[in-house]
Amino acid sequence: VLRDGMLIDNCDVKDITISDLISKIAGEDVKEYERESTSEESPVFQIKDLTRRGFYENVNIEVNKGEIVGISGLQGCGVETLGKSLFSLTKWGTGVVMINDKPFNPKNPQDAFSKGLAYLPQDRYQLGLVGTRTVKENITYPILKRFLKLVGLINSSKESDLVADYINRLG
Repeated sequence: VLRDGMLIDNCDVKDITISDLISKIAGEDVKEYERESTSEESPVFQIKDLTRRGFYENVNIEVNKGEIVGISGLQGCGVETLGKSLFSLTKWGTGVVMINDKPFNPKNPQDAFSKGLAYLPQDRYQLGLVGTRTVKENITYPILKRFLKLVGLINSSKESDLVADYINRLG
């Protein structure tokens, strides 16, 4: 087991439990971060047995109303591909994804975004921003349709108001 480039332990697979392995990798007991949902409603977002061989296997997640879930991991662990798959940037393989008890099969990233999913790529400068454009344009690019006038021009004062509101709220 390596952690932060240091050898932590050398053991046979048959002699270690998954829980012990995770604790050695993380450097602490990860069970303390587990919790049971207090929601009595059905989950608003579910992933059931999502598998794409060679990238991720048997991913199962339930998200209840009001929860925000972030998925992270080391380079090459499949998190980046899972995120791209859920956001319809690549195929997701087998399994089921549900939003509000209805099958979720986005046709493109805009479809995924309109259903409440957001994707933050690992390399946000290369993949998450249009580097040659302004902060205002990068904020409103995914929701540009909100600012279109009848003739197809952008209502720049409405766009500027929204960006100013976001900046004020974020500090």
